[in-house]
Amino acid sequence: MGRRRVGGAAAGGITTTFTGLPKDRVKAISDGIRSHLVPTGSVHVSVADELQKLSQLRASGVLSDSEFDEQKRRLLAR
Repeated sequence: MGRRRVGGAAAGGITTTFTGLPKDRVKAISDGIRSHLVPTGSVHVSVADELQKLSQLRASGVLSDSEFDEQKRRLLAR
């Protein structure tokens, strides 16, 4: 099973820890999320843009429905 933290400054200070998943699944999720993060100091991305990116990750199978819902909840709570 894998444990990996994803996020930090590039994610607007949001960090997520994935536990209880196979390492390859954790890596796929974290790589997918990282590929959609905007580096610190870059142009601000709207919540709508971030939701669209999360939706694409869900559609491609990188995020499950429950993972998408959790990330969506975090975005909307900002």
